[in-house]
Amino acid sequence: MIILAVHCTLKPGKASEFEKAVSAFIAEVRASEPGCLAFQASRSTDDPNHYLLYEVYTDAAALEVHRAASYFKEFSHNLLPTLLDMRVREVYEWVAG
Repeated sequence: MIILAVHCTLKPGKASEFEKAVSAFIAEVRASEPGCLAFQASRSTDDPNHYLLYEVYTDAAALEVHRAASYFKEFSHNLLPTLLDMRVREVYEWVAG
């Protein structure tokens, strides 16, 4: 399995817009990508402008399907830059658990 952790720091005042957009995006991913086993968005309890997107894919091919989807490109390349101050992506391979 491939795990993707994306740390997002929002621009001030963008939380509501981000939460609405990420909820719709996650629903589309779950409906369209059988290779996506999990996709969650969480808000930091220490910093209300910091979010973690946690994604689990069956394999690298499933992650590539995700990245090639038109709704991914719209969300990631067009919408997120208007909402985020910073984004850090980390890719992991499942080991145990």
